[in-house]
Amino acid sequence: MECYWGNPQNYNHIALKEIRRLDIQWSGDKVSYYDAIKIIANKNGIELPDFVKKVLADRTKNTGTT
Repeated sequence: MECYWGNPQNYNHIALKEIRRLDIQWSGDKVSYYDAIKIIANKNGIELPDFVKKVLADRTKNTGTT
């Protein structure tokens, strides 16, 4: 019940280190969004996953939900 593959919403890492994972897929006309953020990340010298996490963290801070 706490395995990532069996129940990713209730996953507990075996090393007791808190980890959350999010897989995102763009398809069809949404691929252009992926391409755009990849270009921005590259221009800023940031790996794409780190860039996405930064954007989400900044957005969360701006909404006052942290």
